[in-house]
Amino acid sequence: MKTLFAVALLLPTLAAAERCKVEKAEELALDLAGVSTLVVEMGDDILTLGGAADADGVLRGRACASSDKRLELLSLKQRREGDRLTLALVRERRVVTISFGADYAYHDVSVNVPPSIAVELDMGSGDATIQQVASLRADIGSGDLDARNISGTVLLEIGSGDAAIDQATSLRADIGSGSLDARNISGTLRFDVGSGDVVAHTIGTLQVDSVGSGDVAVDGVAAGTRIGTVGSGDVAVRDVKGAVTIESLGSGDITLQRVAGSVAMDRMGSGDLRVTDIEGDVVVNYKGSGDVHAKRVKGAVHTPAD
Repeated sequence: MKTLFAVALLLPTLAAAERCKVEKAEELALDLAGVSTLVVEMGDDILTLGGAADADGVLRGRACASSDKRLELLSLKQRREGDRLTLALVRERRVVTISFGADYAYHDVSVNVPPSIAVELDMGSGDATIQQVASLRADIGSGDLDARNISGTVLLEIGSGDAAIDQATSLRADIGSGSLDARNISGTLRFDVGSGDVVAHTIGTLQVDSVGSGDVAVDGVAAGTRIGTVGSGDVAVRDVKGAVTIESLGSGDITLQRVAGSVAMDRMGSGDLRVTDIEGDVVVNYKGSGDVHAKRVKGAVHTPAD
């Protein structure tokens, strides 16, 4: 048993070693003087970027590859346009002789920049960790983004990737089949989601533009909540300090618990509305074949059948 446990501990280390058969050190001093926005272009890379008052603006790390030939494909480049600096984690697209086993080439780099800089991130299937910058805009393919302590606005385009945001002034996201975990958003959290998932905790105002077949779970809204169109997905919102308005519900379900104001829904299809511990009224203007399940509503409950 001890032998098996020891082998299990070694597995992550062995996996990391296999993903960096050959490597070279990388270093690039960024031209940050007078820069207000840093744009980062990356693919299947690993990036750690943080804001710091004493930042030296030097990108450091390593290039990893499965062979010397693939290592030659990797380089770092920067280009300046006014107050915008673009950093490219380059992987050249050249024909390389295919070998048996895994073929890969990627950058694993980190850099500190002044916290007043806004960051724009164009990422593919890599991993990025961003913290303590002025604002963040990210276009995520199938990669993973972890962002913390963003002093301004966060704007996200998520394909099949995942994003976790902890502490920002506001957050706007368009999500396909990926996922979003949002926490401690002092202003408005606004998003639309297709087949993906959204989990949120402790936000100022909630605005859900649309939900397709995805799932949404939100806990702790300091002000009001507005929900647009919900298709076949499920939406659950709990602990809302203000009122909740809903435009339309298709075949999905909406669950509301502990709402300090009233609940108003314009159109309801075959899905169900479940409300519990509502301080105000519950009003549904048009109802299809779905049901309204109401418990502990202090105000009146009005549906077209009433």
